Amino acid sequence: MPGHVLSVSKASSFNFGGYASDKKATVKASYVGIAWNGKGYSSSTPSYKAGTYTETLYVTDAAYSATPISRTYTITRANTHIIINNPVDCTYDGSAFAVDATVYDDNNNEVTKANVTYIRVDGGKYIYLGFTAPVEAGAYIAIATYPGDATHRPSAAKSFFIIHPKAVKVNIDYKEKYVGDKDPELTYKAEGVLDGDSLGLKLTREAGEEAGYYDIYPDTSSLNPNYKLAETPDGTDHFHILKRDSGETPNPGTTETPNPGTTETPDPGTTETPDPGTTETPDPGTTETPADDSSATTTETPADDSSATTTETPSVDPSENTDPTTKTTKKTTTQKKANTKKATTKKNKKSKSSKTGDASNPVLYMVVSVFALVMCAFIVLRRRTDR
Repeated sequence: MPGHVLSVSKASSFNFGGYASDKKATVKASYVGIAWNGKGYSSSTPSYKAGTYTETLYVTDAAYSATPISRTYTITRANTHIIINNPVDCTYDGSAFAVDATVYDDNNNEVTKANVTYIRVDGGKYIYLGFTAPVEAGAYIAIATYPGDATHRPSAAKSFFIIHPKAVKVNIDYKEKYVGDKDPELTYKAEGVLDGDSLGLKLTREAGEEAGYYDIYPDTSSLNPNYKLAETPDGTDHFHILKRDSGETPNPGTTETPNPGTTETPDPGTTETPDPGTTETPDPGTTETPADDSSATTTETPADDSSATTTETPSVDPSENTDPTTKTTKKTTTQKKANTKKATTKKNKKSKSSKTGDASNPVLYMVVSVFALVMCAFIVLRRRTDR
């Protein structure tokens, strides 16, 4: 009997055993071999599992004798192949992207699901991830394997796929400060970043500390690899350095000195000296040096032709020094304010007495008036005599 190569499906229907030419003789069989998984097999019944076996037939009846015969047969497993279905639209979204791999036989009948392991390709490095499906953006190799079984041969396949980074939109916030202040933190708003993730975008600004506008630049050197910028954010003139305004920030170099008092400027040509320290100059042609309210020295110069020349020397109190240059009195701030008010009152009084005399001294007023009348009469008589 020639050897036979059988598939598993055909082995189950194969006609094992034999018969003797004299059908009265009893024919027995033995099966010895090694199964597909390396295990030995020995039995009086055939094995239908994949492997290589030897079938031996012999006659045991004492009335008959026959030479045993043998044949070898091999049961082969069905060939298989794997189809890998890569995930569609592999864009980072925080979830795992598992590869679907299915085992089929030669007739394209589904056998089972294949085992899939993953390897990450990072530059020139290969990082084995095992059976854990990847989540992070990057390039990956999926390896699907099927170890086979008693009826199917093993098979393997691999595929390459990429999880793309997610595109996000970034808007750079406007910032400002005053000249000389420390820079505020540069910030931005990002649309599309998943909760719990950090974008990792850094911002830098154009150098300069003078007042004006400066650009803010995005730095993607530390950007989270799971994300990419949908577009380069515009940071033109987003940083403003302001000049300090006197209305907003006081000038530290300015010192305000309170007004110690009030200084009055009399009419032109008039010098007023209040008591103390105040000098008053009467109307032109008249010099008045007051001592106090009860005495004064007045010199009047009448106009030409129509006015008389009068010189008056009133009595002076010898007990009082009327020289203002020798009068030195130290006063406190309170006294100065009181004297200022007093000087203002005296000014009003003296402005009246410069034309009409000091009304507070009636005797002096009468003496001056009589003297003036006498002098006027003298001048009139002298002119008539000259004619």
